[in-house]
Amino acid sequence: KLCGILPITSKTSASSPSSLTTMKSLRPGIDDQRALKKLGAATLSCLRNLKPRDGDNRALVQARLQELGEWAVPGSTMQLFGSTACELHAHGADLDLTLQTSGPPPSYAEQQALVRHLAQAFEPLQASGEFTLVEAIDRARVPILKLQHAASKLQCDVSIGNELAVRKTRLLHAYVQKDARAQSLCLIVKYWAKRRDLTFRVKKAAGGISFHGAFNSYAWVILVIHYLQTATSPPVLPRLDPQTLIADGVRGKGALTRKGGWISLNKQSLAELLLGFFAHYAALPMDQSLCVATANYLPRPALTVLGFDRFCIPDPLAPDEDLGCHLTPESLPVLRRELERARLELTSGTAWAEVFADEVPA
Repeated sequence: KLCGILPITSKTSASSPSSLTTMKSLRPGIDDQRALKKLGAATLSCLRNLKPRDGDNRALVQARLQELGEWAVPGSTMQLFGSTACELHAHGADLDLTLQTSGPPPSYAEQQALVRHLAQAFEPLQASGEFTLVEAIDRARVPILKLQHAASKLQCDVSIGNELAVRKTRLLHAYVQKDARAQSLCLIVKYWAKRRDLTFRVKKAAGGISFHGAFNSYAWVILVIHYLQTATSPPVLPRLDPQTLIADGVRGKGALTRKGGWISLNKQSLAELLLGFFAHYAALPMDQSLCVATANYLPRPALTVLGFDRFCIPDPLAPDEDLGCHLTPESLPVLRRELERARLELTSGTAWAEVFADEVPA
């Protein structure tokens, strides 16, 4: 029983996010308050452990790659994106950069050629020991150069002309800057998903490739944002215009706004929001699309696998892309079970270490 969670019914309405789940909203009693206080202390301890302690190294490696990019491809710039750029990275996270060149966006073949060119240019740096890994992954859906910096041990992925990823990063960063609880909740949910083997990954084997997990890191953050927009009362986050990043579409009297700013009137603790996140997605019906761009729920398009209902999550900056597309009839029940397990164990006082214990990868 959680406070501040919007009720959800079995029949949903695309125009009414508040009719999406069956949950009672009670003020916690004294025992609940003690449990929330204990959970709050655990969340703060987790965030302290996740806090990056390699900021100087990241800045140095980024500057070095900028220098090397300009040397290898004159007139280019190396632009940071991903979790580091939007302040959603934990200690030791990879560094994501994209090489931006002048002129029109490079074709896939041009991206492949530039990745191979960078790999060749970086080979002497591997021989000298500055980098311990220099590998061109030029046949991936997004060709990248994989690097590992020897001194810092940081792993880096360099793509070519990935402007969409840069725009996605700016959008996520704009959201997490609106309320500090959003950043904290994203970090904890991403950590939980990784520990429980729910982060999407591609596994290579002799017989080909296989897919594992549920959502990639970007999709998990989108789920957190949508929850904070639509399933908390008052809303923790607004709808941001994906192009201007200005807050609009404020529901009711959920916030104070000044010149496009946002101050949520929601007073829930991080512990309450974490419990609400797990409860919300463990029970959410599958007949809607979770649309961050509108801060709402939309009718779900027809899915290709008949008889299989799953999360549909349109990308706010690429609406034709469904971030839930990697879910399968096998992985969705695992996801639901893990969400419910987390909710039950956190509410029953199970130790944090057990709730976030490593799940052995398939």
